[in-house]
Order: sequence, then C-alpha cells, then structure tokens
Amino acid sequence: MTPIEELPTAVARRPRGARWAWFVPLVALAAVAWIGWRTWAETGPRIVVRFAEGHGLAAGAEVRYRGIAVGRVRSVGLSEDGEAVVARLDLGEEGGRFAQDGARFWVVRPQIDLESGVRGAETLLGARYVAALPGAGEARHDFDGLDEPLLVPEARAGDLEIVLEAAERGNLDVGTPVTYRDVKVGVVLEVALAPDARSVEATVHVPEEFTPLVRERTAFHFAGGVDAEWGTRFLFLEFGGQLARVLSGGAVALAVPPDPGPPVGSGHRFAIRAAPEEEWAEWRPSIPLGPEPAVEGGGLPTPVAARLTWKAGIFGREKSASGWVLPLAEGLLGPLDLLRAPEDADEGSARLTVGGEPIPLSLPPRVCGDGVGVLEASYDGPRASVRPRELAEPVDLLALRGDGEPALSIAARHQRLTSVGLAVDP
Repeated sequence: MTPIEELPTAVARRPRGARWAWFVPLVALAAVAWIGWRTWAETGPRIVVRFAEGHGLAAGAEVRYRGIAVGRVRSVGLSEDGEAVVARLDLGEEGGRFAQDGARFWVVRPQIDLESGVRGAETLLGARYVAALPGAGEARHDFDGLDEPLLVPEARAGDLEIVLEAAERGNLDVGTPVTYRDVKVGVVLEVALAPDARSVEATVHVPEEFTPLVRERTAFHFAGGVDAEWGTRFLFLEFGGQLARVLSGGAVALAVPPDPGPPVGSGHRFAIRAAPEEEWAEWRPSIPLGPEPAVEGGGLPTPVAARLTWKAGIFGREKSASGWVLPLAEGLLGPLDLLRAPEDADEGSARLTVGGEPIPLSLPPRVCGDGVGVLEASYDGPRASVRPRELAEPVDLLALRGDGEPALSIAARHQRLTSVGLAVDP
C-alpha cells in the first residue's frame, strides 16, 4: 500500500476565459436596463377618457394631434355602470400637454354633412382614431370625451364671437353656417333662450380672415328657406340659397352696407331679420380681407396730410399745393410735386409741413415711380414697415385714404397697367 504522503496531489487551474464569464450576464443586464429606461423615458402619461359612444374605436388605435400620432389606445371597454365607453390612452413622450386641464378628445369616424361633405373620410376604409387637442391647465388624467368633433378646433386671437338675437329660433342650430354672398364666413356655436326669455340668442364664431365683414352696421337675416305656391293644378317651390343649406335647415346670411361703420369686438350683439330688405341685394362695398400691412405700433399705415408752400415771380406771390404722404421707415412716400421745390419757386422759399410738422427740403427725393418718390426725413409719427415697388402686373391692393376714412380694397381684376401708371375701373 502506498503511503498517503506519496500519493499525487491535484492542482486546481482556472479554466481559460473563466475570468470573463461574469461579464456576459452583466452586459445583458445593462442592456435590459437601458432598454427599459428608454421605454420608460419615451412613454408619456396614461390617461382615461370616457365617451358616450365608442363608434367602433378599438385597442391599438392612434391618438392624433394635427394628423400626427401622439399616443395609442391601450384598451376600450364599458364603465362599471355600463353608461359610458372607457378608453385608456398611452401618450408619447410629449404627451404631457394632453394630460392637462382643458385638453379635449373625440372619436374621428365618417360623418356626412350637406354643408362640408364627408368628414373623417380617412376612416371610411381605415381604423377609427382619437383626435386630441392639448390643454393648458393643471395636470389631469381623467377626461370626458366630446360626442361630436369641435366646430372650431383651435380658436385664434384674431377670431370674433358675436351674439345674434332672434324673436324665434327658426333654423338656428349648433353648426348652422353664417354666410356672405353664399360663402361660409362663420358658424353658430350655441343656441339658447335669453336670460329674460324674451328672445333667442345664438353665439356665432367668425374666423379672423372674415372679421372685417362684421361692422357696426352689418345686417343679419335668415336664409335658405323654401317658399311654396300652389294652385288647382300645380305646386311651385322656390328654394332660397343652396339646396344643401335648405336640406340641412338653412343658414344665417349677413349683408354689409356701403358705410359699414367701424369693426366690432367679441360680444357685440346684432338682431336677425326674418328676411333681407330689398336694398340689401344692391350693397356691394369694397372691404379689405386678409392680413393688413404691418406698421409700427399696429394697424394699417395711415396717410398724413402734407402741404407745400413757396413764393414765385418778381412780386413773390405765394403758392401752395396739398396732398397725402405715407411715412415709411426710410422716409416719406408721396407725389414728387409735394416732396421737392417747384421749378418756379424762389430760392429758399419752399416750405413743407407734414401733419403740421416742418420737414426740410435740403435733399432731393428718391424717384421710385412715375410722379412718386421718397424723401429722406425725420418724422415723429408712426411709420409703415413696407417698401415701395413698381408693379409688373395688377395685384390685389388697398387704397389708403386720409381723414380716418376706411381703406378701399381693389381687386386685381379691376385694374390695368398703362404707360403712365395704374388705372382702376370706374
């Protein structure tokens, strides 16, 4: 028997690469943690929206704002009492704006409207989705969805809301269009009895681009009705307005007189007539629509009265000429015969005043058109941030008038270029 001390001794050796074995699970754990963190970071708030009807909404549907997906519907089901449809929404990383008080949600689905055609047409073949508008209040995670799409999804600062008063409701309803020359320029948002129950009041929204039509003396009347006349052998129907408006209940139309008065602000009240006066059909005022030229301090550029005086002849007889100039950032824009001394003026006798302020004539004006120029001069009043340019073809323009008169809008089709300037139809 071999003594124990003579038996061979085992030598423990670390397997090749064993020192790196622990690194693999650590890397995997780090990857899982990074993926989890990214998923958490890219996931926004979870909110609950209750709708009266589901309209075919299903889990996985998108939540969209201005056509861009900002989240998804996680689940759709009935509330505990079965009175509502509960949709749970997972919003994206920028979803915080939609989890604030004032946010609004509605289900987009196909809807046929005689006035505006098919709304939600993209859902005819595709899935329903939730449209969202952001809020601006405190954080919130529980909302009541809208039954119908908003008539005015996003109001702008320049929009107008007015109140129309009628003796009877007539065809006034939420969504009733307000038209001008058969063009939709507003919509009825709400209809209710007046606080004293003596009349019906309708709140009307007018988009910014059409607010110049609503003036102090603008008139409103019901439109789109049907007049019937019958005899023993015939029935004659006369439709007022477009057939679509007749079938949908009619509309409210407005008419603007030649002297419309100043613009009104939100909350202004107008009475609705049952029918228009005969003379209203003849009203065709020129009212500028669209953005106004910019001017320092706001508003339209304002022409300023100018007067040029000088002495002429051996007896020094005093002469004068008057007109209007427009103060610009680079100087005074106006007729050349107002901005420089006449040829017959005695030397040093010409004097120019603009708005009662004396303007030196030491520098000649810069000619920028036939009979028009710009005089470099300091002027204390507001200046328009526009630049003079020559026209290569007629364009829609505003004719500015002094003495507080409203600007006159002149469409390009009423103009023509001549060898001496721009000619306007009578």
